[in-house]
Amino acid sequence: LLIENRQPLEYDVNMKQGGLCIWHVDEKADDRNAGFPGEQGWPSNGNHYRVALLQADGNYNLEKGENRGDEYDVFHSGGKNSLGPSRSAGFGPYPNTDAYQDGQVRSTGISIYDIRQSGDRMYFTVEIPGTSTPPPTSPPVPKPTQAPPDRKPREIRTTFVGGNGAAGSMFDVLPRDNIILFGMGIHTSAIETATVEVWTKSGSFQGFETNSRAWTRVLSTTIQGLGRGKPTFLELDPLRLPAMQTRAFYVTTTGGSGLRYTNGRGVGRVYASSSEIDVLEGVGKRYPFGSTFRNRQWNGVLQYYVVSDPMMEQDTDAPTPSPTHVPTPPPTAAPVQTNSFHSVETTFVGGTEQAGNMFDILALEDIAVTNFDIHCSVEGPVTVEIYTKSESHVNFENDCSKWTLI
Repeated sequence: LLIENRQPLEYDVNMKQGGLCIWHVDEKADDRNAGFPGEQGWPSNGNHYRVALLQADGNYNLEKGENRGDEYDVFHSGGKNSLGPSRSAGFGPYPNTDAYQDGQVRSTGISIYDIRQSGDRMYFTVEIPGTSTPPPTSPPVPKPTQAPPDRKPREIRTTFVGGNGAAGSMFDVLPRDNIILFGMGIHTSAIETATVEVWTKSGSFQGFETNSRAWTRVLSTTIQGLGRGKPTFLELDPLRLPAMQTRAFYVTTTGGSGLRYTNGRGVGRVYASSSEIDVLEGVGKRYPFGSTFRNRQWNGVLQYYVVSDPMMEQDTDAPTPSPTHVPTPPPTAAPVQTNSFHSVETTFVGGTEQAGNMFDILALEDIAVTNFDIHCSVEGPVTVEIYTKSESHVNFENDCSKWTLI
């Protein structure tokens, strides 16, 4: 894999969107024939460019001869910001980091994620299995303050019976343990490309079936459908689901009846469960928040990790690891603080507007906020003010004496 930062400068000045270009290099490939998902025998048939751009949108426009590249091909925050291995080698999702040289498709396990905002310098994380080095031995502790997180991937599969369908499906899940959801498999009738969106909200979907403002979209992606009876997998940015707190999901294609589900017996009834999570019957939906069809069982797979702490893997002391060959550094007078840059994005769906917006945030760790990106309808110069106060804004919406202009 070759990772390259391309920006609309000099030769690339006409690029509509800068970001990371991720290339798959295979010097043995037959450069004359380039295949794509849905082609007979692909990806093991050897039809690949020698230097293939892994297009973030998954449309494979270059291989299909549909264009010479577009703004959806690069990886960046606010668009597609991760690339990982397939869920099952040779079965997607695409693009991925799988190897395919000499027709032997295998998972490399390589993950590239947390890709930050596009710019002259871009930050991201790469994980390559088997290359991590243990840290120096730390002072022993009497016992761990919490059990280490269980990072073994788990999944719950509902049903793939189908029998009915619409554009989308809303349903609730009830985790019995604290889990981190990282992937989802859907049941689609499509065997061609389709656009899929995933929305979520805390609490149940009931009463919010047509209220788009109550929902947050966490994924919009183009998939290559695998057709009826097979899960088509989606990769999600990790989503934390606390134990015993209902979470609603709305999984939808952008038109037609491409999502398959099964007629059920009652909204809110548990129809699939594991030791860690229950999945409840929901409703079918017309896109985007249109007609509702009650008593429907979402067909799909949820992929997750189980974690042990309600704060979802908050750092604590851990048992002393095995000694390493790296010497322990000299003690310091005070703990050494390291800074890492993170971002959280809400939604840019819009739908209504005013001069400003008050909201609260709850930091689960000590953080320093360095900047905001805002959603503004104005093109051109505009004056923006940011005020803050400790605690909630509730009951202080009209009391300027409690706010500080920063």
